[in-house]
Amino acid sequence: MVKDRDVVYRDEEPVIQSGEYGLLASGARHFLFTSNHGLDVALTARELAAGSRRTAAIPAGRPPERLIRETRDAELIAAEWMRYLGFADAVVTPVGADGGIDVVSARAVAQIKLEGKPTGRPTVQQLHGVAVHEGKTGVFFCAAGYTPQARTWAQTSGTVLFRFDRQGAVEPVNAVAHQLLADADARVRQ
Repeated sequence: MVKDRDVVYRDEEPVIQSGEYGLLASGARHFLFTSNHGLDVALTARELAAGSRRTAAIPAGRPPERLIRETRDAELIAAEWMRYLGFADAVVTPVGADGGIDVVSARAVAQIKLEGKPTGRPTVQQLHGVAVHEGKTGVFFCAAGYTPQARTWAQTSGTVLFRFDRQGAVEPVNAVAHQLLADADARVRQ
């Protein structure tokens, strides 16, 4: 049996029991799974992924896209992206009071927002203040994008802005983020 958050996978004969939603086939083996999210959530996630606006292939070496179900998923994906971007020692901070910093490395700090509204200038400024205080680069990842004031201020301060969607696709928002990603892609191609 393997448990991934609230999804349980058991390798056994395919017998559907009460509360189980289906079978996953892997070669000749079958895996039963249960979920607190329900079949409707799984089907909706599949439809969203199928209808994703992404048309280009993900360049080799980039972190894979994964469904973001909760804030911790977004933090883990951000840490992977931080390592890809060149902050090799990036790790997610423990759950709890983190002072607004969700991922740390020797050279950068990152904040992740999984909110339904665009992130504003004050929140980006707070991250920048922590980054400057610690002598690091500030990197921001958010789901709903940024207000125009936040984007303008981040560009002039050098704060790196990325956006992600619920399927885990990450895209740069400002020039410093585009440059950081281009440099990382170039390192992978070498």
